[in-house]
Amino acid sequence: MSEANPTSTAFQPKSPVANASGATYGGKDRRQFPRRIFLHGIGILYRGEYLLAKGSEIGEGGISFQIGYALDIGQQLVVTFCLPGFRFLSLRVEIKNSQKHGSEMLYGCSYVDISFEIRRKIRSFVANQKK
Repeated sequence: MSEANPTSTAFQPKSPVANASGATYGGKDRRQFPRRIFLHGIGILYRGEYLLAKGSEIGEGGISFQIGYALDIGQQLVVTFCLPGFRFLSLRVEIKNSQKHGSEMLYGCSYVDISFEIRRKIRSFVANQKK
């Protein structure tokens, strides 16, 4: 009987799939929906104050953005933005995660009570990304 070689690839841990927010689980992207890069301005209503942020990604399940302010995980806020080719949207989201991104913070948010119509418009926008 031969012993297993500890340097063989069978014993090497698989590297996690990388994405913009670092959302991985067991080496796989844990997102339920695909995302698209979304480098557009986003307005944020947070605790009665209106802030401006830079979009990062968008998908059916949520949106991520960068901002130079500290926001609380679990806090609900309202995001406003124009979805190219569609219309102006104002959606309630909940902050799910954050990570340092240079001098700013990158926040990942999930939508709260999003209508089927808006979800379908976002899905169409994501699916029609230029390859």
